[in-house]
Amino acid sequence: MSTLYRVRDWDRHFENNKSRERDVCAWCPIPNKQDGLGYGRLIRMRDGEAMYGAFMAVVLVASKQKRPRAGWLTDTGRADGVPYDADALSIKTQARAPIIARMLTACSAESIGWIETLVDGAPQVPTKCPPSAIEEKRREEKRREEKEEKRREGKGKEGKASDPRFEVWYETYFRKEKRLQAEAAWKSLTEPQKCKAIMVVAAWCRWKAKADDRSYWPMPASWLNGHRFDDVIPPELAQLCTRCGKEPRRPDSDMGNGCFKELGLGG
Repeated sequence: MSTLYRVRDWDRHFENNKSRERDVCAWCPIPNKQDGLGYGRLIRMRDGEAMYGAFMAVVLVASKQKRPRAGWLTDTGRADGVPYDADALSIKTQARAPIIARMLTACSAESIGWIETLVDGAPQVPTKCPPSAIEEKRREEKRREEKEEKRREGKGKEGKASDPRFEVWYETYFRKEKRLQAEAAWKSLTEPQKCKAIMVVAAWCRWKAKADDRSYWPMPASWLNGHRFDDVIPPELAQLCTRCGKEPRRPDSDMGNGCFKELGLGG
């Protein structure tokens, strides 16, 4: 049974913009934070100062590995290299092997969590310890993939609105952009507002087409969020509902029973 050690969060704590550009470093950027809980707990242990010195010596050994460095305590600096045990690290650092062994145990504990331990490739890290830089990168990539998958699913679902009344409004409005945002804006409207939006949208488009360049028309979501259905449309353009051919009714006068019946969208 082989034990593999890795300094946790190597890229975050022991690399900077300069070191990341170098294949081999003759120096190591080391945090100067001496007021953290992990540091305090280690120092208060028996031989804590010696163990801290041993940890820093091990960090310096890992810092001489070739890029990309990830804190693996192996002969190659890679996860598939030959693992360094306490004796090997003692030879590399000239620190006493018992101190190295105690440091590896202490720094792998949940209360400190500076070192990750893997036995035969399986991580043996307390669940409450923060993830390593590599693990965090993998999680971020997974989150990005999931987000992209949801975005693609959303694109694939365009044209399938949950509310058929939205379909009526969207097909009538001139601009066909950012449908998902428009659908979200639609859901935020009250029922009377939705009714009125359907009944005036075609007249609104005819009205604006006479005066404005269509490239300046608001996005569908902006039109809904801005309550543009409340704009005062000239009477000659707002006489008839473009869908049912009947005179538009105010949203507070039982509108929708006539228009929506003819659309087959309501009762």
